[in-house]
Amino acid sequence: MKVLLLGIGDSPIKSKFKSNHCDNFISRHMAGHEIITFGYNDGVDVKIDVNDDFSEVLKKLPDGWKPDVCILWEIEWSLVPKGMEAAPFPTVALLADWDYDVPFSKACMEATDFAVAISEFERNALRAIGGGKVYAFHYVGIMEEFISRSPRPMRDRKYDILYTTFIDDVMHPDRSQWILRLCSLSDKYKVLIETHLPGYKDYIELLGQAKLALSHHRYGSMSGRVLEAGGQGAVVIETGNDAGRYFLPEKEIVFAGDENLSAKLEQRLNDMTSLQETSDAIHLKVSGEFDSQKRFLAFLNFIDRHVKQSTPAKAKKDCSEYEELMRRGELYYYSHFRNSQNSFIVDANDKLLLSAVGCFEKAAAVKPTPETMTAAAISKAAHGFLYEPDRMAQEDGGEAVSLLKNIISSYPSYVMAHYNLGLIYMRVGKFTEALSHFKAVLELFGDRKSVLDTWCLHNRDFDLSNVIIRKPLNQNLLLFCKGEKNKALENIRSLYRGATLYFISLIENRMGRIYKSLDAIVEAYNLYPGSGFIVRHAAQKLALLGFKEESLKLYREAVNLLPLEVNHRIEYIKILYLYKMDGELRDELRNVLKIANTISHFREKTSELRNVMEQLSGNGKNTGCSHDPVKEIMINNYVEQLYGYLRKEPADLRVVIRIAELWNELGRVDKSLEIVEDYVRKNGETLSGEEVLVVKDVYNSIVQASADRDKFCEEKMSMLENLLRSS
Repeated sequence: MKVLLLGIGDSPIKSKFKSNHCDNFISRHMAGHEIITFGYNDGVDVKIDVNDDFSEVLKKLPDGWKPDVCILWEIEWSLVPKGMEAAPFPTVALLADWDYDVPFSKACMEATDFAVAISEFERNALRAIGGGKVYAFHYVGIMEEFISRSPRPMRDRKYDILYTTFIDDVMHPDRSQWILRLCSLSDKYKVLIETHLPGYKDYIELLGQAKLALSHHRYGSMSGRVLEAGGQGAVVIETGNDAGRYFLPEKEIVFAGDENLSAKLEQRLNDMTSLQETSDAIHLKVSGEFDSQKRFLAFLNFIDRHVKQSTPAKAKKDCSEYEELMRRGELYYYSHFRNSQNSFIVDANDKLLLSAVGCFEKAAAVKPTPETMTAAAISKAAHGFLYEPDRMAQEDGGEAVSLLKNIISSYPSYVMAHYNLGLIYMRVGKFTEALSHFKAVLELFGDRKSVLDTWCLHNRDFDLSNVIIRKPLNQNLLLFCKGEKNKALENIRSLYRGATLYFISLIENRMGRIYKSLDAIVEAYNLYPGSGFIVRHAAQKLALLGFKEESLKLYREAVNLLPLEVNHRIEYIKILYLYKMDGELRDELRNVLKIANTISHFREKTSELRNVMEQLSGNGKNTGCSHDPVKEIMINNYVEQLYGYLRKEPADLRVVIRIAELWNELGRVDKSLEIVEDYVRKNGETLSGEEVLVVKDVYNSIVQASADRDKFCEEKMSMLENLLRSS
């Protein structure tokens, strides 16, 4: 079979997770197959530019060489070539991380004939998204050079349990929960969670030091980590079911769920003989069946049987010029952001984004719909913010703003134009204008007749949007594709409303209106309680403004949603101290210390945590000193923040009251009187009757605090006099 294969050539990504990239282990002639690579980097047989048509590849092939199939390896990190739809032979897209940007995966599938997923679950998901022919085949292997010829015996291994991964509570919350479970076992076992290694060889060597290695995939598919660990004789603890298709349970691999993980680990680590037998068995299986070249050839044979003989989905690819331009624009747009994360296309720079802008502009010329023009505006804005931020600020958003204004003028109920215009205005500092459009978004979402563009481009250039919206948006787009459209649409509406309220909260905060900011973020939380980012910021504002029970509730929720956000957990510990919740504080300190000691990425936090422990445990306890620096620093920090708001909104009585409360808590009655006096002097003539009553209540509380302080001082002075007489 003649195979035309998309490769990565000399991309630096080639040295990372080497066994994933077929360029590292294929050759021109393999077991009767002939392979020619093409792509966008040096090092492939046929190099093209990101804007070249696929026909340019065909022109550069050897005379008389006609492919039987074209395989787009790791296409979700690269780019489907322009004109791929017209290929005169079957085209196959391999998609693994398809769920990171569902619109991109959808466009990839629409531009090709077939898709291949690594598991049955993912095949069904891709079938729902793309609607075409999708096959399941686990094409990942491990290169022979990374399979140990003589694995280290179990008894000589340094670590009981190893998990190599990266940490992202937002994108991979399920993974974070498994990390937490392992951290909880660190008192009993030698556990290492490694988040950064210099290179692939270091990673492989570390696996050779582990008795057990955890493997987890968000959909239960078999991760390549199973093969890499097995190749070093590490016994794999697998959290999903898919690996059972390839490895014998308990004999070659160990399956564990959250309810039986501890028992499984204890059983295995207490029986070195059985553990060694499992190590030998998985190593033998990986060595014999999962060498990368063998797996690749098995994949080619699978393609030869199932795809080459099938009828390509050409009918699906027959689309209008407008549809083709929109799809092409999406491919360029999302490819830019996937590529900026991992350099699969080395010299792309801003080419992909500019090409996206060009496609959307052409599509708008063919068919000027609000969806098309908004896509053009979003891609223009993304390019501006990434590559010309000064110009964007000077021109108040430039062309993108003009385009969105025109859309709103013609299509006032198209909510995504208001949303994106609000975002741009917020990012360039035009807060009043941003608020106006964000409020329009909320009004339109309240009107069921408003138009929600489900597939509107996601603002991938904006970090806040990625944190708040990206994952749940992709989850609901998948739900939409699976047929649960009403539920998905309702969820997406709530998601955008919650994000809009969060942005309103940011603006109100920036303008000094802290209580309006609080109202907005609490409403955002009520709409979207699953966002740890929103929950955390709501908790902080509630604590600042004195809502103890409410802030505690949200701090706890944020810890559950962002369990490995150590800075937040340290902040929570200090809040527990301030609220004198000693029991919970001790438990939380133990939890965070386990995390810091177990996860390599957080080891630098260990000394900080110990300093916090010393500060909290030493304040006023057996020191002969009642000074409490932690409390004073926290309250003074709150006071400083609140004075900042008061300078912007000097008539805000609620801020004055809160500052007075905090001064009273520090025993600074003089400061409480001072701020209330200043407020009445400046605003007394404009106070309403209700506000006058509130000020009187504050005054009375200060009088009481002053009396309490006087009594305290008298008692202390009397005690001191008695001590002096007796000395």
